[in-house]
Amino acid sequence: MFTVCGRVGFVDDGNTFGCDATVMMSGACPPPAPSVWKVWIDLPAIAASVPLVVLAVVVGAAQYLSLPSATDPRPIWIVLPLIAAVSAAVGLLLALREMRFAADAAMLLVGAELAVWGFMKRDGLGAAIVPTDAPFWLDRFTTAAALVGGVVFVAIAVWSLFVVPAPDGSSDASEPLSDSRERSGSPRPAHP
Repeated sequence: MFTVCGRVGFVDDGNTFGCDATVMMSGACPPPAPSVWKVWIDLPAIAASVPLVVLAVVVGAAQYLSLPSATDPRPIWIVLPLIAAVSAAVGLLLALREMRFAADAAMLLVGAELAVWGFMKRDGLGAAIVPTDAPFWLDRFTTAAALVGGVVFVAIAVWSLFVVPAPDGSSDASEPLSDSRERSGSPRPAHP
């Protein structure tokens, strides 16, 4: 039990407003119910790539399908976003099954595909006319977002794959690495 005895109020311009009170708080309240929002909080980072991947598929398909086949449109405009979409879906499923390493590898692939797609479409960022049926602002926004988002997703994936330790401590090492100079049984270096 927590009890506060004294004056409760506030001070404004040197005047104290309040009254004498005793506030008691008991620990008998039940804990709050588990939040539904916890599911959204625990979503993996690859879930953030899904809207951008869907947007890239829509813009890539609009550009590919808007040009006549006689002009030989580049299939890469639609293929790269489709590969990213499949990778994002597989990565999301793997993350929900708590296969973190595979989900992070899928996010690395999503980021690489988006970055390459954005890099290939970068000429449209400054062009007066973009050969697509999609609105020019949508095409440019998606291209810029794919460039930036792809690099960010690659950085997050590399960080997750190689820097962040496994959450369950399932590493092969029995104890953390140290900078000790004890002999490890490996051969000595050629040059000290």
